[in-house]
Amino acid sequence: MEEEMRGVELYHTLLSEMLDLLAAADAERSPGEGYGGMILIVRRSIGELRAAMEPFVDRDAEMAFFRGVWPVFYGKLFYYLLLHEFELDRLGIPAVALPELIGRGEREVLLFFWRNRDFWQYYKTGSSLIAEQFTRVYSDGCMFDPLCQVIDREWATVASYRAARGLAYEEYQHFLQLEKERAANPSTVGDRRRYEWKEGKTAAVEWIKAQVEAGSIYIDGKPATAVQLRADFEARYGEDLKDFDKLLYATDTRKKDQTPYLTKLMNAFVGRKERLGK
Repeated sequence: MEEEMRGVELYHTLLSEMLDLLAAADAERSPGEGYGGMILIVRRSIGELRAAMEPFVDRDAEMAFFRGVWPVFYGKLFYYLLLHEFELDRLGIPAVALPELIGRGEREVLLFFWRNRDFWQYYKTGSSLIAEQFTRVYSDGCMFDPLCQVIDREWATVASYRAARGLAYEEYQHFLQLEKERAANPSTVGDRRRYEWKEGKTAAVEWIKAQVEAGSIYIDGKPATAVQLRADFEARYGEDLKDFDKLLYATDTRKKDQTPYLTKLMNAFVGRKERLGK
């Protein structure tokens, strides 16, 4: 039992480290760069997973690994391979052909889930009806499945491969949906990095309202309103500014510094000049 718990902790640690590295790599990735860096990260993590693998204590441990661990790591590998191929194809087509590229990906996803609908339903619900399929002995008996002739029988099962493909296609389907929405609304197309607002909501209100009052931003030739900039802010940073008016009113009652965030920005800019000796 202790050995099994140590194994679970190890897999969890490796997975957590891999996801952190992927997030950092994605934040640094330039649009159109591709996903080669992510693929390398996942491959290294899989190598570490395999090196740490020890003989299974029993059949249940074997099924748990090939059902709950192996597909998660390889699912990420297959997912980034799909994204990398999509980006390479995107570079070779005109913008008007993007919807067809997205449609081709969606058809590929649908075909997989149609062909594996029963297996996927049992897998996602955790059904014990397919538990046996996640053993290497079962894979050896899949004589009419070409995968059983090419996979490493000590390191993979046919079922774990199918599960990994399903996890990858689930993520890929979400990616394609976002691409479809961006294609339908070109004004939203741009940097797909994840932005985070590290200041408070009151600071956001102060910043947005200052831009409106200064007339700093125009939309379609007209000065942007607070409502428009608020919607853009919420979409970009994932922040909810439903109390915008209440927070704005609170700024009007300040007694000391009435614009603390704008003051912070000004001090940061001046501080840069002082730091550089300018």
